[in-house]
Amino acid sequence: MKMVNIIFAIVFLAALFWLINEAFSHEFYSGIRNPVTGEGCCGGEHCKPVDVSRVEETGTEFIVDRKWHFPKDQAMPAPDGQYHACIWGGKPKCFFFPSNV
Repeated sequence: MKMVNIIFAIVFLAALFWLINEAFSHEFYSGIRNPVTGEGCCGGEHCKPVDVSRVEETGTEFIVDRKWHFPKDQAMPAPDGQYHACIWGGKPKCFFFPSNV
């Protein structure tokens, strides 16, 4: 019986940490607007961290997955040191870059 309780506690804690992480990651984008267009960045699950291997940088833009183009003058520093892309309704809305880049 004790093993069942331990397994339940581990599963419960893992789910709790996952929910807290999801809340904080979404909280980061809440209320932020594109500095040029004024459009909101996040509308639910539209903003996500992006692995550096998926990001190409040119002189004027960041390109994610060779598909999504984000002008550099609209990009913002990310507080967590990662790349983040917000794509909403099939359109790139906001991009965050590691502030140490």
